[in-house]
Amino acid sequence: MAPKSQACALPGELSTSARNRLPDSAFALPRQRKYPLYRLVNGKLVPDGSHAANAKARARQQLDRGNLTRAQYARIVAKADRVLAQCSARGGTQSENAALRGALRRDA
Repeated sequence: MAPKSQACALPGELSTSARNRLPDSAFALPRQRKYPLYRLVNGKLVPDGSHAANAKARARQQLDRGNLTRAQYARIVAKADRVLAQCSARGGTQSENAALRGALRRDA
């Protein structure tokens, strides 16, 4: 089987060591290092559609609980939307595209 294009990272767990290697800019809230949106693949940051969609869902939950401000929520959603758009523009995986459609429906 031919290797998959690295347009977007494959969905899956992000180990603690992999998360610790990510730069602050790979997170939706960089100072707190919360909500990773990218993954390191061969030393390069690659958009991670499944984590971006999950970041939006978790941010909504935290906003509803009062743990996030509206401004923080808006930043997370905007950054996650950019990552999801990168994945869909590059022909993201079927599961990433489904996550994008679900995230867009929830925010509409």
